Amino acid sequence: MGDRPMNKFYGDFMRTAITDNPEVVSAWISKIESIHPMKGFPPVIVGLSYSPKPESVLRLCVGPDCLVYQLINTSEIPETLSHFLITQCYTFVGVEIEVVDLKKLEEDYGINSYDIDAVDLFCVAAKRYGRNDLENASLMQLLRLVLDEENLTTTLDEEVEMLDNLSKARDAILDLEKEIYILSNMTHNQEDKDVKDVNRRLIAAKVECDCISTFVTFGLGEFLKANQF
Repeated sequence: MGDRPMNKFYGDFMRTAITDNPEVVSAWISKIESIHPMKGFPPVIVGLSYSPKPESVLRLCVGPDCLVYQLINTSEIPETLSHFLITQCYTFVGVEIEVVDLKKLEEDYGINSYDIDAVDLFCVAAKRYGRNDLENASLMQLLRLVLDEENLTTTLDEEVEMLDNLSKARDAILDLEKEIYILSNMTHNQEDKDVKDVNRRLIAAKVECDCISTFVTFGLGEFLKANQF
């Protein structure tokens, strides 16, 4: 699949490429490199999340541009993606990114996680806010903390805009989680002829929710300046 518009919360639309084709992945990376020329410092922040086998889905997000790479039918990471992941011009951010996402990616596809410049958002937030109780927090709890701490004190236009986008992303995720819950229950109560349509809507809602969550990791990384951590 090519780019598709998703929930309207970031500018006009979040642009998401959903694919299992390495050529589409390479094109997405080229697009990111053209928008964000590699200058070295500070590195470009990239939100990252990975669902391990049997799902095998890698999600990357830079601003409104998100990639969903379905790895289920491939035995190895394409060279362009491997190079992108280890290029020191990028800092990859996520929740427990090193001990969960990258560890599983290494186990599944042999990517050496030590070569990837990765920053755990919990560590950044703990240092910024003097909190040592974030170890078991969820992404949404971390997002709530940042919004609560920063909304009344942030004055820079670009930071205010990012907080607004993160707030809209939170609302979108909450709406999608409700939709996923309803659709999940519907699959048990529908006639066979309707189950396919419900499953299609359920899968679409889950994909969108995961993409927006990956945007949140990017947005938090940008706001907390994780590339300077």
